Amino acid sequence: MEIARTASFKKAYKKLDPVAKIKIKKCIEQMAKDLSHPSLRTKKMKGYKNPFVWEATASQGSPALRMTYERISGGILLRNCGEHDTVYMSP
Repeated sequence: MEIARTASFKKAYKKLDPVAKIKIKKCIEQMAKDLSHPSLRTKKMKGYKNPFVWEATASQGSPALRMTYERISGGILLRNCGEHDTVYMSP
């Protein structure tokens, strides 16, 4: 599975602390293996239909980390990552 990253994803990832980066990286690795794995808690975001935007959970603890992505031909396009509220402002 191809995993592409938008410029906004790369920018958000750079701002994360080292522990959060590790959690996001592990989430991406799990997505590459099995996008529907229960630990990812993937679901479509409401209100985004063209294109559909999905979310995945990287961490449920404090801080709660999320990633947003689109499903593209042959893989996924990572759109944003970070703390729960920040990601939902601009998925």
